[in-house]
Order: sequence, then structure tokens, then C-alpha cells
Amino acid sequence: MIEEQQIIRIIQAIGRCTRSANDYSTIIIEGNDIQSILLSEKKQRLFEPELRAELCTGIETSSSQDTLTELSEVGQLVLNQHDPNWKNIEDHILEMRDNFNNEERECSIHDLLKSVVPLEVKFQYALWNDDEYAAVQISTAIVDKLAKKGDKRLKGFLYYWKYLNFSIRLKQSSSKSETESIKNDFIAFINTESHSISWFSRLSRLLSIDSPQIKNSQQNDERIAIQTDNIEKILNNELSNKTKTSRMKLFSSQKKQILDTLSNKGGTNYEEAVKKLGYWLGFKTDNTFAPAGPDPWWFIDGHTLIVSEIKILGENNPISNSHISEFNGHKNWLINSPNYPNIDNTTNFTCVFISNSKK
Repeated sequence: MIEEQQIIRIIQAIGRCTRSANDYSTIIIEGNDIQSILLSEKKQRLFEPELRAELCTGIETSSSQDTLTELSEVGQLVLNQHDPNWKNIEDHILEMRDNFNNEERECSIHDLLKSVVPLEVKFQYALWNDDEYAAVQISTAIVDKLAKKGDKRLKGFLYYWKYLNFSIRLKQSSSKSETESIKNDFIAFINTESHSISWFSRLSRLLSIDSPQIKNSQQNDERIAIQTDNIEKILNNELSNKTKTSRMKLFSSQKKQILDTLSNKGGTNYEEAVKKLGYWLGFKTDNTFAPAGPDPWWFIDGHTLIVSEIKILGENNPISNSHISEFNGHKNWLINSPNYPNIDNTTNFTCVFISNSKK
């Protein structure tokens, strides 16, 4: 399954270079993983005859060169289509292609997966458009295609789409009896068909969880997805247009600055470090210096907040009742503040008291 996906990605990447019959390019393969795929005769058979012939010719040609200069000169031939030496290479490619066309190719799974790809795209569009009916129909068609093949190598892929199909049907169900019927059918399928796929078998336990717990789990998944997306945006904004060395240096500098500040005694720099830590972890962050207001808080959306109260005290100073009272008031302060209209009584608060005091 993984090999098939890798082959598809390679074909897509190479296809970016030659979109029409008149295009030509020299492609340099870097990395041991992809080279091991392309050097395997068994895996070469998964490619279409023409691309397979180009790959094999490229391997033969590059392997026969002793120096980087010689290899570069051969690569330049592609850019001069009228060179007699290139004509010899092209004739060799065409000859190999014809030979491969006459072979029985081992790509039945590859062909099946190719036929599934358009349906996968349509399924994604259906989800984007909130067209649950279409999503059910498309995912059912994919399941039928994969099940009809009956190849054990596609078992994980089949069950993945079975799960997606079940999930959409469950979301689409309009009555409690229909929901229970879908659940029971799916549990029966899990218990009879999927003993060799552990993650699929574990789904039956999820179906017995009370709906509030399922809803909370789904919300957590959504929050993690948003947080991950935020981290990607942060990395892109902060580290883009830089070399790998520069990116690592900048990130290491930011990390060191935050951790060094958090390791030292507090003040406004400490609060700023807490705020920056949340930022790099994918949270939106804020702070206020208003009387009785909280110290930095992190949030994904208006419904999930981590609120802090930071008290860095003298070595022998204890945490006082007034500190605790101030800490306990942060939730109401944020709910009642006109500056944060998205925070209300439905917001899920996690309040954290940070202090160096041991008393």
C-alpha cells in the first residue's frame, strides 16, 4: 500500500516537469529512500512503460559516467534535442518502451488505485460543500471497488474507507433508531472482519461511549487541528525565505530566549516569555496589565482558554490568600470584560497558577 502511494507521488512529481509532448527536462534524484524505489526492478514494473523506459535509461546512463562532469554533460544533452548523441538515447528509450509494452505488467493494484483517486477528490469536495448525501454515495462506491478486488494488501485501505463511509452515514442519520442501526451494523462488521487490523477493532469501544464524551473528543480533535494549522502558519511566517541553517538558528535562538527567561526570576519579561511560548505552541495569546486582570492566557478559540496567574516571589515569601483570591477572579474578569466578547459562560477555562514559592 505504501509502495503504491509512493509510486503515485513520484509520477505526479515527474509529471510537473513534462506537461506536454513538447516538454523535456533533466530530473535529478536525491535521497536514498527514493533511489531505492527507482533502482528496484520489481518497483519499476509499477510505472507506465514509457516512464519506466526513461527511468531505466537514466539509471543506465548515469551509472556509466565516472565523474560529475561527465554526468553533467549527459544531462545537458536533454537541453539540445538535435544532438546526435541525444537521438541515440531517445531511440534507446523508445525501444525499451516497446519491449515493456509487450511484458505483462504487475500493476493491477496500481490501476485500481488510479481509478479510486478521482472518487477521493470528489469525496473531499462533497465534504467541503457539506453535501453528506454525495459523500455517502462516493465513499460507498470506493468501498465497493476495493472490496471487489479482494486483495489483502488493500485491506487497511478498504477499512479506512469503510470507516469514513460509516462516519458520514452516522452524522447523516436523522433518528436515534437509525443511528443505533448503523452502529450495530458497523460493530458487527468490525467483530467479524478485521481481527488483523488492531486500530479498526478498537473502534467498537468508541461506539459504546456516551455521546457527550464523543462530542468532547471530536472538539479536542478540531482544536488540535487548528493548533497544528497555527503552528504551520507561524513557522511559515517566521522562518520562510531563509536557508535551513538560518531557520534552525532563528528557531533555536527563540527557544533559548524563552526557556532562559522562564528559568530566571519573573517580571514582565517572564510574562512575555509565557506569552511567546503559547504562540510557538500554536495558541493565540493575549495579556493585560489592567488591575485584577489575569496574566498571559492562551486560546484556540473563544471556547477553550488556558489562563495564568504568575507570582514570582521572594525566597521566603508564601503564596497569600489575596494571591489566590486574585487568581480565582480571572475567569469572571475575562467573561465580564467588554474587550473580549467571544469569552462567556460557555467558555471552557483551565486556570494555571505559576509560582516559584514552595509555601
